[in-house]
Amino acid sequence: MLSPAAQTKGFTLVELLLAVLLVALLVTIAWPTWSGYQADAVVAVLRSNVHSMALFQEDYRIRYGRYATDLAGREQIAEVIGWQLAKDDGSAYAIDPGVGDSYTVRAVARDGPAICLIMPSAQSCPD
Repeated sequence: MLSPAAQTKGFTLVELLLAVLLVALLVTIAWPTWSGYQADAVVAVLRSNVHSMALFQEDYRIRYGRYATDLAGREQIAEVIGWQLAKDDGSAYAIDPGVGDSYTVRAVARDGPAICLIMPSAQSCPD
């Protein structure tokens, strides 16, 4: 027969199940918040890229007296104004004409988040 000290080593099945249940509960609570942070980070990257593109648009405007518009896709944008992403993240960009002296940039991340900004004022597009 085992001594009392040897019988108390380790965890019981109930203790292990409670620990697993607690971890599952914490993950269930934390997951939506973490997913929200991830989506916010993707949108922040898209906004940063659009602001980077705006510098190239201003250079284009200085040279040609207008903004480049009707550009669908990163390849066409790179060809016309010279803007390129430093790292290919799978996002899609398009530049549409705006009202007056502006243009609209639509950016869609590979994972789904999207933004639409009226530039150069960086206002969100009306819904």
